[in-house]
Amino acid sequence: MNPRLRLLGRRLTLTRYGALSRAQRLYPRTVRTPAVQVAMVLLSSVLIGLAISMFRHAHLGLPPYDVLVSSISRHSALSFGQAAWVLAAVFYSAAALLGQRPKLVGLLWVFANGLMVDAMYPLLRDPSHLAGRIGLAAAAIATLSLAISVIAHSASTGGAFELLTRAAEERNVGPRRFRTGLEVAVLSLGIIAGGAFGPATLVHALAISWTIGAASQGLADHRAGRQHRLATAVS
Repeated sequence: MNPRLRLLGRRLTLTRYGALSRAQRLYPRTVRTPAVQVAMVLLSSVLIGLAISMFRHAHLGLPPYDVLVSSISRHSALSFGQAAWVLAAVFYSAAALLGQRPKLVGLLWVFANGLMVDAMYPLLRDPSHLAGRIGLAAAAIATLSLAISVIAHSASTGGAFELLTRAAEERNVGPRRFRTGLEVAVLSLGIIAGGAFGPATLVHALAISWTIGAASQGLADHRAGRQHRLATAVS
């Protein structure tokens, strides 16, 4: 097994943003043109919208971060995507106050995520049997892992968690301890507020490091193979 995949997998994270932050440290960012960055951001957003919509239709619980998003939506007149914007705004504001300002492409990613979550949800239907719901939740985890791997390889910001972690490091707080505390706080607040917690939430928390690691390694291997083929063709 690739040592980077093994390292990422054995470090448990609760949310996709925690796994994303670690993946970005393990897989070096490649310089990309603005057009390629935007294209990867939009592709990631479409996949995230599809994945979260599958989770919602499976009715087996949402990913830990989205448990809190669902509680905000439940107690307000906001759609799921709008509630995600509100929560992201809180985290980005905290990061900015700590001296970490987001990139424009990172804000575009968050904005597109909210749009895609709301746009994709009406396109799907609830499975009629438990086996279908389980299969839908499993497909959602795989789709979400691919979406996060795409954004990790886009050389753009991974979101507010990454910025907050940088701020914590500047203040001599270990990134692993800080991320874990932030993830636990997000999930706990979501559960207390009545968010959509369930077995899929736990499976996601246990599997997301491995699945994002596998998807990220696949993308890295694909790029390395492509570069090798191009170099061979030129020579």
